Amino acid sequence: MRHAVFEQQVFGGRIGKVPIDQIRDAGLLNQQAKKKHLFDADTKTATLLLQQALISTPYAIPAWLSLAELYNDQGEKKLAFQVLEYSDQLLSGVKRWRWEKTLVDYQVGRTGMLPAELSFIIGEIPGKPRTDALQLSFTLWDNPADLLANIGLSNIEHLFDYTIQKNLPQKGLFFWRVIQNSNISLSEIKTVSFLEMLLRNGDVNAANGIWKTHFHSASVIFNGDFKKRFLQQAFGWRQSSSKDFTMNYERKADKESPGVLHYNFKGWENVNFHHLYQIVPVDGGQHYTFSGEFKSKRLTTDQRPFIEVYGYKCNTPYAKSEMVQADQDWSSLHLNFVVSEECQAVVVRLRRQESHQIDNKLTGQMWLRNFEIEKIADPYTALDGLTE
Repeated sequence: MRHAVFEQQVFGGRIGKVPIDQIRDAGLLNQQAKKKHLFDADTKTATLLLQQALISTPYAIPAWLSLAELYNDQGEKKLAFQVLEYSDQLLSGVKRWRWEKTLVDYQVGRTGMLPAELSFIIGEIPGKPRTDALQLSFTLWDNPADLLANIGLSNIEHLFDYTIQKNLPQKGLFFWRVIQNSNISLSEIKTVSFLEMLLRNGDVNAANGIWKTHFHSASVIFNGDFKKRFLQQAFGWRQSSSKDFTMNYERKADKESPGVLHYNFKGWENVNFHHLYQIVPVDGGQHYTFSGEFKSKRLTTDQRPFIEVYGYKCNTPYAKSEMVQADQDWSSLHLNFVVSEECQAVVVRLRRQESHQIDNKLTGQMWLRNFEIEKIADPYTALDGLTE
């Protein structure tokens, strides 16, 4: 009975009346030591608790780390370093507690160990330890060249991924160039995510160059035949849904035939449609023409879908096509537009504006396929050539 009460006191954390030398749980002893050290400033009792923890369990790494912190706060840096050096031996080739030890290394000023330790954690321990190690690394070495030198080329993809997660375009471009020069292959998803980050930060020029080099789109517009999945970012199609319509992707068994997008408007709302668009890389100061094929059935109201083109993060003349007819078989729709000198990308978007009539709820069906954009000669220059 006395033994059961004793165990209940120990594992319940009620050790005030239990002699220290009778407690064997290293975790509990370390927990109480940290409380004495950090909250009560009672370093003497904290030292006794940690000593007992290490007598009970000599390989209790958390207790060794707490002892190093305690020595450091007492001004005993030499002892703190010796404890951490011993911890290095205990953790050789071991992943558990590696991040916690690295934090103590950083805290006590044992900075010479940080590059190797952070490199190991980033490369070998996924999840939160890797994320924390990356955050500390980017704090310690702001220059990306220093980051690479300390963390190592073997971890460059993790460094690159972190720049995407934390929205760091310039550092990302540095690592991108190193990756390309090192012939390291990246997945399409990772490359597209990087391009999206560049676009989000307004670096259209860099994104444009990388896109043209790696995606080799034969047409100015990407995936205009709708044969591939929508990227939902970068220079690919972006599609969003709404309760006001359904969109189905239709494809024939023949792989050479284009895909078809089929919209069915339910007639529930006066739809302000803007749910399909693409950011398209272009050359400034040039003339282009958009073409696409549309079919419709019983589209209602005076406001029906059309194509619009406008500058992406730049000022370029707005262009708008005619509306799709209420009922039509497959027909081509064309739209010419000019890009201003400073523009490097435009947005091509399928739109329908709200109607101001009483009967304004859009219903009916629409199909679209074969979207293309081509560069054309300046019509005024061409006309001058004909008159000479």
